[in-house]
Amino acid sequence: ERVIESTVILSGYIEAEAMIPVVPFVNGTIKEYNVIAGDFVNEGDIICSLDKAPYELQVAQAKAASIVYDATFDRISTLFEAGAATKQQLDEIKAQRDAGKAQLELASLQLGYADVKAPVSGTILMAPTAVGDIGNTQSPVAIIADLNNLIMNISVPEKYYQLIVDNRENIEISITRPASSISDEVVADAEILSFSPYIDPVSKSFTM
Repeated sequence: ERVIESTVILSGYIEAEAMIPVVPFVNGTIKEYNVIAGDFVNEGDIICSLDKAPYELQVAQAKAASIVYDATFDRISTLFEAGAATKQQLDEIKAQRDAGKAQLELASLQLGYADVKAPVSGTILMAPTAVGDIGNTQSPVAIIADLNNLIMNISVPEKYYQLIVDNRENIEISITRPASSISDEVVADAEILSFSPYIDPVSKSFTM
């Protein structure tokens, strides 16, 4: 039995399988900015802190209102038990008390969001802002990638399509990054994750 081996050399760019934008859940002026591109962060690390003063004020206001609602509810409850207040009055103040508690919870949550935390562990690829900038819910303050999970998207000529389909499990793949003035050559094993089920009629190739 004769084994026929064929080697194909293709090129592409190595990239992270997932890049996670870190976007604040609230708006505010950035008071602290703790990362630069290339830093490694753990899940939960604080990327930046927004101005907390407006949110602290909201918490104080909501807490004061909640105290008033609680006291009023206790008073109306006592009057209701004594027959001096109606069920409707009791239900109305209970609804106000519950709404006040919900408002306090929301204000506390927003205050917590003023510390913008890393949602995952990884390397900071982009740190596009600085102290004094406005952090908002539309723009990322950083982009994180897990550089332990890397992929390549490679454009493969159509003539290799059936070969890959028939031999996917037996194909051996290695990726080589050539040596440069600042790094040695790197060779790593790889495997096929997926390939497109069609051939692009313009480029006469498919993506693997």
